[in-house]
Amino acid sequence: MVSTQYFILESKDEVRQRVFKGISGSIADCYAARQDIASGQYAAICDRISMKKAMSWDFSTSGQCHLYASRDNVYTNVPVAMAFSSNSTYRAGADRIIFAVKEAGILDKWLGEQITNTSQCLRPPTADRSDGITPLNIEDMAGSFLMLAGGLAASTAVFLLEVTAPRL
Repeated sequence: MVSTQYFILESKDEVRQRVFKGISGSIADCYAARQDIASGQYAAICDRISMKKAMSWDFSTSGQCHLYASRDNVYTNVPVAMAFSSNSTYRAGADRIIFAVKEAGILDKWLGEQITNTSQCLRPPTADRSDGITPLNIEDMAGSFLMLAGGLAASTAVFLLEVTAPRL
């Protein structure tokens, strides 16, 4: 069971408990299950890096976007960290290496090399990706502006009529 499922299982929140009880299966990790997710066999809670990597793979291999990652995060603050036992001899050295890699920008460079061509797939599925769709220009909106101007003129005329007409 992955850490996300443990988080949901051990939660005191009833909604999260119902989500866990509704889980019909589990996957080893999101990138390994990218084909099953793309085919619709699974939906999963995944970290953004794995999803971007899977989207990059999908677009590179098929030329289409079969995967979608929600714009909103499931968790608001989930930092990624390496896990060691408390008395590990690797911890101090790993901390220095991680700090140096982050400070030098190497991590961002590696991620950029691994996660390419995802900009098209990061658009919401409702966005039409076909050619021929263009944003509306001022001429396209002329009818709406004409209706607005007509309504303003009519309301101004009624107001002036009420102010100047004698009362009975």
